Amino acid sequence: MVKVFPLIFILLWSSAFITTKPIIDNSDPFSALAFRFLFVAIGFFIFCVYSKHKIIINKKNFIESFFSGVLFHGLYLGGVFFLFLKECLQVLLR
Repeated sequence: MVKVFPLIFILLWSSAFITTKPIIDNSDPFSALAFRFLFVAIGFFIFCVYSKHKIIINKKNFIESFFSGVLFHGLYLGGVFFLFLKECLQVLLR
């Protein structure tokens, strides 16, 4: 199962860039990212229930992961989506 994780990571990571144009055309960038995170969280929860793994994490690791996710995905991907939306609007308004 561990050998499949890199492939899953690549598919999830690339899905953000593949779906950027449809997301920008049909929704707010930050709500689209929130939907993606909700979908992935539900997927991880189902995986943990199915594989009977317990999620054990200490407070320090949770805080580090939380801020890493907010900074990387919220600012980076959110910024990319937002700037892409802004650029598309400028092209349409010309």
